Amino acid sequence: MTTSADEKGSNTCGRRVFLHTALRAVAVAGVTQALGPAIAATTGTASAKSIARPKGARRASRKDTLRREESMIRANSATHDPALHKFIDSGLTSNLQVLVVAADRIVLDFCEGTVAPPPGPRTKVTPQLRFQVGSVGKPITATAVLKCLDTGRIKSLSDPVRNYAPEYAYPDHTILHLLTHSAGYTTQEEVAWPTDEAGLAEFKRKCYEKKAVHFAPGEKSHYYSVGYFILMDIVERLSGSRFEDFCQENIFVPAGMTHTTWDWRKIPDGERVLPWLDREPRLQTEFEKMPPTGTTGLWTTAGDLARFMQMVRGHGAAGGVRILGEKTAALMIADQTGNRFNRSATFWRRGPAPQAPPFGDKDSADTVGHPGYCGSISTYDPKTDLTFVAVTNSMKLHSNFDNYRQIRNALGDLKLTP
Repeated sequence: MTTSADEKGSNTCGRRVFLHTALRAVAVAGVTQALGPAIAATTGTASAKSIARPKGARRASRKDTLRREESMIRANSATHDPALHKFIDSGLTSNLQVLVVAADRIVLDFCEGTVAPPPGPRTKVTPQLRFQVGSVGKPITATAVLKCLDTGRIKSLSDPVRNYAPEYAYPDHTILHLLTHSAGYTTQEEVAWPTDEAGLAEFKRKCYEKKAVHFAPGEKSHYYSVGYFILMDIVERLSGSRFEDFCQENIFVPAGMTHTTWDWRKIPDGERVLPWLDREPRLQTEFEKMPPTGTTGLWTTAGDLARFMQMVRGHGAAGGVRILGEKTAALMIADQTGNRFNRSATFWRRGPAPQAPPFGDKDSADTVGHPGYCGSISTYDPKTDLTFVAVTNSMKLHSNFDNYRQIRNALGDLKLTP
């Protein structure tokens, strides 16, 4: 059963933990590897280490990243946190995981609730369960594009899309236009997601059909998810690999994201949580076998999303492993639209607006992040050096982006300092 887990829950659930210890450094085959990002020891002391890979250091192996994951799970403990539990008590969501990392130190690790409210499954959530995070997968797709840029497969983000996908309809649309949702499309041109591999070919055909554009490329920014399928398709063409394989090799494994995959078949039975559709009410089983689309299909955990954001924080490096070159990684944070649309090459930016959901009121204008269809979000504020991750499966929560802002603002009453 997709949503099943130990009905008794786990000692790692329902916790508010302030772990005032740095990511521990461990010697692996004579090379210092930073554990993290979301890992802290409950005993002893540890000093923070630079996440830039030391000269001559090797890339992290699968064994190394698993050790980091196991250390993180052992560090969890359980406490009740009313500041966050109120979002469950109010019925906004039946579960909530929040992970906050100040620099490279965990300062809050919260996990409470059940997979669904009545009449749905009352299975307790745990940090190890994989959630379908919807468009939180878009920054992964964008990072895969940047990896192709970093390695020379893509020459420039200003290149026409047609250079890499000749059947694309418009010659003046660039890779950057698709990344920043500024090609000229609107949500009217979206295509329904495929629910299984059998529907992927038809989905691809529809994505490449010529569609109406409502403004000149670069004139405005309107959210357009199909553009990210085109980008995923380009990565597969350039690499000659399945998107899952490309991301595992170039992003997930080197970043220590051992609980993240685009391939639902890799996840053991009982370790996935489907989105909960409150208005019907039911679990959205159409997500159960959904293939990757570059915008949906990613299964992950709060801990792994924090690891990804640590790579953003580290200017393209995490745990001593370089994933992107520093120059390329800078595109993940800096605005790429002439300060018009608050878009980096990878994320939304908060920008100067006084109220800018889904970000918190105290987040700086340089804060980057992305929410996802199923009620999840990850952000990083370079001014305060704070990573914020929230994971749920609540469509009710996601229906109003101000809910993300309220969860982030609720942390303002907590002492989020190492």
